[in-house]
Amino acid sequence: MFVNCSLRLLLALLASGLIFALWPGLDLVASGLFFAGGEFAGKSDIPAFTRKLLQYFPFVILAVLLAGFCCAAFLKRPGLALLDRRGALFLCVAFVVTPGLIVNLGLKDNWGRPRPVHVEQFGGQNEFRAWWQAGGPCERNCSFVSGEVSMMATLAAPAMIAVPAIRAAALAAVAALTVALAVLRVAAGGHFLSDVVMAALISWMLIIQLYGVFYRPHFVFWMVRNALLLQGAMNGLRNRLVRLQRS
Repeated sequence: MFVNCSLRLLLALLASGLIFALWPGLDLVASGLFFAGGEFAGKSDIPAFTRKLLQYFPFVILAVLLAGFCCAAFLKRPGLALLDRRGALFLCVAFVVTPGLIVNLGLKDNWGRPRPVHVEQFGGQNEFRAWWQAGGPCERNCSFVSGEVSMMATLAAPAMIAVPAIRAAALAAVAALTVALAVLRVAAGGHFLSDVVMAALISWMLIIQLYGVFYRPHFVFWMVRNALLLQGAMNGLRNRLVRLQRS
């Protein structure tokens, strides 16, 4: 089941990357649904307030879980905590690596893709760029991919190690909240549809691999091979698209 889930996420990520590369106009169409009268609908009071609540929700959950673990350790009553030592370490690594290092430092600060509010089609000054066209005018905190959606999607980590009785419900709740936040980010002109879709898929892919490291150590070799295959496939796809654009 662990391997099947990893493969499905990998295929979904590759498929979404290919679809948005072949039909980049889908991003403009999706953002255009929320743009009218020179303004994005998601910037109004209620959507903006809802987005703020969802934005900080993962931090609250993480803080509560880790605070409970620390208090139980201090009181020497591990039965009070919802996490054991391995679970606490897993959560820390998951949130530092996924939305921290990979998404924000690795992609957002280096990809250069301008946000919808900054492109010419929606009143900005920059030229629209497909997701695979790195090196755009944005210098940091750029559109590809969504950091907030990645942060919400990373809540799959605590959901995966929840007690079996609530695990499925917790994962379903994480998926629903991730979709809700993704819609709000697109509606506000903060991200394109490809930014939020690929942010969620990349995050879930990474969480699955990290879960394998901590809880399925015999899958580590498979995980490394999977990561190398993904990197090779994405690089190959991007190189082909660059050649097509030049021809």
